[in-house]
Amino acid sequence: METTKHVIVGTAGHIDHGKSTLVEALTGTNPDRLEEEKRRGITIDLGFAFLDLGDVRFGFVDVPGHEKFVRNMLAGVGGIASTALGWFLRLPDQSIDLTPWNHWRLPAVIPGDVDAGGPVLVTVEYQVKPDHVSEFIETMHLYGRVRRRDGASRWGICRDIEKADRYLETFVVSSWAEHLRQHDRITRADSHLEERLSKCTVQEPTVRHLIYL
Repeated sequence: METTKHVIVGTAGHIDHGKSTLVEALTGTNPDRLEEEKRRGITIDLGFAFLDLGDVRFGFVDVPGHEKFVRNMLAGVGGIASTALGWFLRLPDQSIDLTPWNHWRLPAVIPGDVDAGGPVLVTVEYQVKPDHVSEFIETMHLYGRVRRRDGASRWGICRDIEKADRYLETFVVSSWAEHLRQHDRITRADSHLEERLSKCTVQEPTVRHLIYL
């Protein structure tokens, strides 16, 4: 059985040093996808591209160089580290299905000014069955690793002190555009965790998206 090796390459530096141009020249993919990035000719949010050479897959993470977007740059550096750990610290004796599994719900109406907004606070409210609390908490901490691998920071799970069966998951993503990319990174290999969570909860969780001001 062929084994694909994964290498992560981060491009970081001062603005106008040609990082995105280099990534596009190597991969054929322009990491600057936002309309504002193309209009201004600078990297604002994290960009991603891939290059397959033989049995090696290179993943490029292009981070902003402008001082006004340092938060996004730091999120990219953290993403590089968490993605590397995600590749090397997989559970044993499992076949890994990396097929995209984008099924998370987005708001029905998204204001036009949200595209370039951020950071984004995501909250997920769960109603947990009383006899499944231990399994729920254990599974959530495993699921937290998936969230962080896919770009989340400041992940946490909290218990409501007034309503015993209510638990709140929270995490932060650097921008709305990055959160949309986060949806694309979930894979079918992660579906078993959602199935475990579904068995522990009474109904579908309630998801909310909030933009920092």
